[in-house]
Amino acid sequence: MKLKIILAFFVLLSLCHARSQQIKLQKIVYILLFGFLFTSISAQEYKKYALSKDKLLSEGVLNIISLTEKSIRIQYQIENKKEAQEFVFINKPNAPRFSLKENTNSLEFSTKSIVVNYNKKTGVLTYSDKLGNVFLREKANTRLLKPNTIMGEPCFIAEQGFESPQDEYLFGLGQFQDGFYNLKNTTRKLIQVNTQIAIPFLVSNKGYGLLWHQYGLTYFNSTNQEIPLIMDFNNDIAAVSNAYEDMFGKAFLIAPVTAPDVTNWEVYLPKQNAWFDFWTGKRFEGGQTISFPAPLDKIPVFVKEG
Repeated sequence: MKLKIILAFFVLLSLCHARSQQIKLQKIVYILLFGFLFTSISAQEYKKYALSKDKLLSEGVLNIISLTEKSIRIQYQIENKKEAQEFVFINKPNAPRFSLKENTNSLEFSTKSIVVNYNKKTGVLTYSDKLGNVFLREKANTRLLKPNTIMGEPCFIAEQGFESPQDEYLFGLGQFQDGFYNLKNTTRKLIQVNTQIAIPFLVSNKGYGLLWHQYGLTYFNSTNQEIPLIMDFNNDIAAVSNAYEDMFGKAFLIAPVTAPDVTNWEVYLPKQNAWFDFWTGKRFEGGQTISFPAPLDKIPVFVKEG
């Protein structure tokens, strides 16, 4: 219940801020919830339509689930296993009525307020109101689950992209201190740092909200250059558990200072490589945490040997 209260307050706060900036929002906000899973929800009792692996999707199963007349949940999964525990949808809402229409090219899933169209040729999902006004569309070939490993255990990297028109404004993702209000072209790493709070929920001036239903480390508008240590050093337990440092490309390690009034900052240098201080050229062995000078005009940057 606490999570639901926080999200409800967050939506209200975002809408109020948007109105103060003279941005017109629809009175009804459509909520879309995206979950990329390699397990399914054990307590799920909603009515759903599964685009089966054999029929439409060669790489996985796509579930379209109506939670309410104005909220749709999208699940994409590889294997049909059960998740041990659900942390977000702990209640079981009564599924509203929905209708299905199917032809050679598409499948249309409709509630009283929302229409979801699945293009069988491209795999793209498009969301519109009952009058046919499109408010969100996926980018083709961006709904991805890439196999990977962490400490030898199998996992997946989830990605999803959406089209965004030039006149769209995006708000939310929590409480940050970087001064950005419209997040349309802003990169965000969704982690907790001091008073920085990450909430994976966006509100658009196009009249919809989007909850990214994932428990893992998430980047919004990733440049594909900021790479968490877990990706390159997934057999190093200290690197795997470090959510604050990133690789920039394949050679540079960035360790941003996230606390005020400090003169030194602890930096973990992953093992299996030696590292050079970018500013002085001094060499350090990997697999250790060092205390590094952190003046206001420099951030700790290291270059991987080789």
